[in-house]
Amino acid sequence: MIKKYTNNIQVLLDEETLDKLQKLIILESVENDVPMPSKSAWIRNLIEDTVNFQLNETKLSTWKPNIVKKLKSK
Repeated sequence: MIKKYTNNIQVLLDEETLDKLQKLIILESVENDVPMPSKSAWIRNLIEDTVNFQLNETKLSTWKPNIVKKLKSK
């Protein structure tokens, strides 16, 4: 089943970080012998891996909507 991506996240990076990101994408493509993905696809995969990481999965399983009330204001 193909996922339909409809939500956007905008991220601003400095030149040094963007350069490192591009190098990581290229290195990973060479290591895995696959075509280079777009920055957006690579970052989406990074975010999905992070969210689905076992430690975070455990945290997410304890989610209760009323926890939002415990947020401290800026």
